[in-house]
Amino acid sequence: MREKLCIIKNNLLYKNRFMIQELGFYVPTLRGGKAFVPSAPDKIDGIETLMSDVDKCASMLARLDTLIHCLPNPYLLTENLIFMEAVTSSRIEGTKTRFEDLFSKNPDAEAASVLEVKNCAEAFRQGENVLLSAHSVVDFAQKLGTFKSEVQHR
Repeated sequence: MREKLCIIKNNLLYKNRFMIQELGFYVPTLRGGKAFVPSAPDKIDGIETLMSDVDKCASMLARLDTLIHCLPNPYLLTENLIFMEAVTSSRIEGTKTRFEDLFSKNPDAEAASVLEVKNCAEAFRQGENVLLSAHSVVDFAQKLGTFKSEVQHR
């Protein structure tokens, strides 16, 4: 099947010689030039579904925030999530460790992989501390640079 021909001419989109959409317009700038301002789309497909999903996520986060205040030690929940993420991230690099191995008291042949996952979890925690202590994007970039140099010197 032959594709329909689309042409852009004078900021208008044509399909098979019929104009289907104005792409935007030019406005004068303060320095005497022109700036192109794109037209807003008439309709965004799937926006209702997206907004519904955003509302559900916001509701779940609110419930989680409420529940966290009821826990005697909320870090027990976040620590497990950090360890789960560390196991998954390390698996991408070829490290084979199960979540249960992180809490095992038996030293086994997989000790190096367990240590790798625990190091990954520690990196997550340190990254979180850098993010929480930063006051601005510039401050964050400076702290990240300091953190990077500290890690390289270990």
